[in-house]
Amino acid sequence: MNSDFRIKEFMLNPAKSVNQIEVCGPLVKIKGSELVVEFKVSSNVLPDKLYFAVDEKYKDFIDNSLNAALVALLIPAMRIGADLYLTGDISEKLYLSSHLKLQHLVKKVLGYEPVQIRHSGNLLNEAPVARRSATGFSGGVDSYSILHDYFFQPINRGATIDILVFNNVGANGTTAESTLFERRKAQAEVAADTIGLPLMVINSNMDDFYALYSDLHFFKTHTFRNSAAAHLISRGVSEYKYAAACGYSDVKVATAETIGYIDPITLSLLSSEKLDLQSEGAQYTRSEKIGQIASNPIVQENLHVCVDHDASGNCSVCQKCVRTLLVIELLGYLNDFRKSFNIDRYLSVRNERAVKFMVDNDSFSEDIQSMMRQHDLKLGKWNTAEVVGKRTWRRIKTGIKGMVGKG
Repeated sequence: MNSDFRIKEFMLNPAKSVNQIEVCGPLVKIKGSELVVEFKVSSNVLPDKLYFAVDEKYKDFIDNSLNAALVALLIPAMRIGADLYLTGDISEKLYLSSHLKLQHLVKKVLGYEPVQIRHSGNLLNEAPVARRSATGFSGGVDSYSILHDYFFQPINRGATIDILVFNNVGANGTTAESTLFERRKAQAEVAADTIGLPLMVINSNMDDFYALYSDLHFFKTHTFRNSAAAHLISRGVSEYKYAAACGYSDVKVATAETIGYIDPITLSLLSSEKLDLQSEGAQYTRSEKIGQIASNPIVQENLHVCVDHDASGNCSVCQKCVRTLLVIELLGYLNDFRKSFNIDRYLSVRNERAVKFMVDNDSFSEDIQSMMRQHDLKLGKWNTAEVVGKRTWRRIKTGIKGMVGKG
């Protein structure tokens, strides 16, 4: 069904913008053992093509619509203020959601204004092609929590994970910098082999479309980036489980540092008729997720949470490593993780770094504070004094702000 008659009905801005982004494709090529899917992009600011590369053995998974390109380019287009002109087939559900709902949510959370999305081609209403379930896999706590629920100890044997997906869409450095990507990919491949599930690697230059603007960093936009990669393989996957960035209690449609805070709302709107994107894990706190997986030998040997790009494994002293090991220690499994962490390095900085989590009032820190009280973990006397001092100063600042507000 041609979409021309719908365009006027669903235009969000009647005035044509100076900038526009024209997208067509996809064009599928074989390069060696890889299948490369390219979308031609014409604009005055963006790269001239968006590509995804996968192993050729997954050729039957590749979707031939513009769904992946629309999801990948929607936020950059809004950031630039450029209308999208799409030539090719696209999901009717996703097309309408992008017009009527998704852009308004992005505006509420990230502050970017909606743009027009014009389309020439067929609107598709396709049923799922293959009944497979996939999940993104980085080897971190969220990844293993999903596997706990749907693979290691599934409540329903029919609801399981069939394939793991490792995306290179911005979390592993820039497109030109492949060292971190290759190192993390190798770690994920070892873990997937130990788990006993196939690992599909999707490599893309998508980050090039976001990196033009410093405020479009990965943390802020990860939901759309990873969802675009999921759409690419929607002929082979009908269900994609996406790890929640926060708990249900934190979900709020308001200005935030990342679109991930509304994943439980956004992912259903980013879905198509044949691909169901599902938010997973928002029902758990971070410590509850770690509690699910801490006794699993596979996790003990393969967990990777480090944010230090220069570390070959877990550095054991960065904020994320310390946060994770602190919970593991409170649960009584610290020595079981010596193969994946340097426990001695962690212990050398634990008291000093734990101060941050005892003072901050974000959900992760409050979760750790509750566990530390429950397990009666003691800090050194100087660290304890620092916690008391910082908490007192925060109360004073809060009081001053309140007085100023009333004045």
